[in-house]
Amino acid sequence: MKKFEPYSKMFTEDLVQEVVEDGIYASFEGCMEIVNRKDSAIDYLLDYIGDDYYWDLDAEGDGYAPIISLCLLASIKAPGLSERILTEINLHYDELECMEEYIPSVIADLCEHSLESLHKALLDKNNETGMRMDILWALEIIATRSEKMRISSIAIIGEAIRLIDEGILCSVAVMVAAEMNAGELGPAIEDAFLRGRIDRKIMDREDIIFDSEETQPSEYLPPFEFLQPSNLKRIVDEYVDDVLDNDTTDDPELVMKQYYGDAKVNDPCPCGSGQKHKKCCLPLIVERKKWSSLEDSLRDLVKEYYDEDRFRDVVADALATFRKASGLEKTSNNLILVDWIIHDYIIRGEKMSIITKFAREKWASLNQDQKETISYWIKASFTIVEVQSIRPGLGYTVKELFPGGDTFFVSEIQSSLGLARYDILFIRIYRIKGLFRVSGFAIIFPYSMKGNVLRKIDEMYAEYRSRSSRSTPQIQSEDVLKKSFMRGRSAQIIGELVRISEERKLPEIKTPEGDLLTFVVKKFGIYNRDAVVDALESSPQFQYDDHNNVFTIFHLFPETSSEQKTSEAPLSGDRVYGTIMVGEQYIEVSCMSEKRMDATISLLENILGSLMGNLIMESIKGVEEALSDRIEYTDTRGMSDEIPGIQKSMDDYYMNWLDEKIPALEGKTPREAANDPLLVGRLEDLLKEFENHSEHFHNVPVPPISRMRAELGLER
Repeated sequence: MKKFEPYSKMFTEDLVQEVVEDGIYASFEGCMEIVNRKDSAIDYLLDYIGDDYYWDLDAEGDGYAPIISLCLLASIKAPGLSERILTEINLHYDELECMEEYIPSVIADLCEHSLESLHKALLDKNNETGMRMDILWALEIIATRSEKMRISSIAIIGEAIRLIDEGILCSVAVMVAAEMNAGELGPAIEDAFLRGRIDRKIMDREDIIFDSEETQPSEYLPPFEFLQPSNLKRIVDEYVDDVLDNDTTDDPELVMKQYYGDAKVNDPCPCGSGQKHKKCCLPLIVERKKWSSLEDSLRDLVKEYYDEDRFRDVVADALATFRKASGLEKTSNNLILVDWIIHDYIIRGEKMSIITKFAREKWASLNQDQKETISYWIKASFTIVEVQSIRPGLGYTVKELFPGGDTFFVSEIQSSLGLARYDILFIRIYRIKGLFRVSGFAIIFPYSMKGNVLRKIDEMYAEYRSRSSRSTPQIQSEDVLKKSFMRGRSAQIIGELVRISEERKLPEIKTPEGDLLTFVVKKFGIYNRDAVVDALESSPQFQYDDHNNVFTIFHLFPETSSEQKTSEAPLSGDRVYGTIMVGEQYIEVSCMSEKRMDATISLLENILGSLMGNLIMESIKGVEEALSDRIEYTDTRGMSDEIPGIQKSMDDYYMNWLDEKIPALEGKTPREAANDPLLVGRLEDLLKEFENHSEHFHNVPVPPISRMRAELGLER
């Protein structure tokens, strides 16, 4: 073969070898010739896809050869390859990062006539989550090609919504159904919400709108366009040059390992958005990485300045001023004082804050980035915001609660792991380049306290505005007045908010027996599992679920004439008192009060006798402890292993709670309050409180909020 020989004159084997092994430098003219030869090129292209040697980016042959082959096969629309193609995509998903949004189109073109293969691969939990998402988007593309294809695609997506229990994947399936206006899947989607299979960080019910003209179905990108010279040049610029660059300060791989585990650029983003990592959180992570060292070094300089002996009397006066203005004799967090003293306290006789004084004295020694950053710090004032959405491990979107307030994304790693959606924050936010960041202090309230907080802020602002209008004849803009209020009255505001925070208590919830709700779990050894199961099954006070090896406890206390049953109560009016999980060498008892636990243990001792061994584990958690606002993120991991039987007990308790008389609802039941215009607002606050707490936890039992709302007719 001669190198100058025209592509049209080459044997197909030689043609494929010369073009494909050039990888991202492949000739577009040569690619066109391969596609024109259709079936004769398929086997040669498959050789590259199936050869691990070529998937290795360090191989002598260019590592992009399989990717070029994959796009060529899709451009040919080679038939009968669906299972093999899906297998190779799954095996080498990480290596396909440069293909980005082309993968769904490749899958659509190669698997269009084998929807059963897509169905099987989609439901296989062993497959890459990213590929399964791409299959969903491929089905959306396929659905546009004919009515028959649409019907079949919707059927597969509906099956995914009904069967997939992975939150991100099920949420994407629902998203695709909405984009397709597949209203016939409404019942399946509603059931997925009710059963908690939808990740609420991705979407809520109100996000699902059928027959909307605003839906944007997945765009089909012809795989042949991937082979265009301009696109291949982009890959050279983005991927090859990065490998050769020795400056790893902004290396996305290093950033991902530090902040987002081992997520690759083409993986589903760990934040749960359903988008590719490269198109979602990765740019923010890289941007944050650029400026973290700058912020750290500048904070060190400010701290050294603040700690100088000459400021000892200044700090003492600042503390006295803060205590007098706030009414707080002591504070629970020194960061409150440090933040306020550096930013808001005006040094007596100097008419400037410590951070302003630092900037004036150190300005000549700062570099340009430091000067720009310290200027933003000086301008920053407290504000009151509501959390709109969260990207765990990266940050959260907030909306200012003043009229006309802005909405923006705050890049803050640690606090993003402890916040819940709808939390109310009193916080100082500043800008650094394209990012918004926070200072080291915030007062945090759950959603149910929003009204109390805003009423106090509005009251203080109205008084401040009135005083300002009398003392300052010139008209100030509302924005300037608000910032002046937040800075000039920050100590008073902090004092009021701390008092509101300290007064806050969770609603008191009692069992029908009159005991405070408490999560109690005890584990006992057993000597013969089969005999224990037989003994418990023989008792009418227990109902066995052999699928989960759990007994539900009924009729623990004698019924009294004063107890009323409602037709709406679950399990034919029987009250659920707890659960018993049967392991190989132990039983684990979960109840919602200590009184119920004592009665259950007494009952078990009578039924099991010598089959029941010693106590080997005990956990007692009150509501305040179990639903603590600010439980550490790491402390929640593994709690479901510690108390695996309590989720069913909690579910049963809260569904029964709907028919209990609640003091906070003026003695009415939640079911009655849902139909009372004067009480439904209070009921919403209670449910929102439960939901707010639940979003702080990972892998722990939480109230069944969706089921409760559905039962009360309060779906949203």
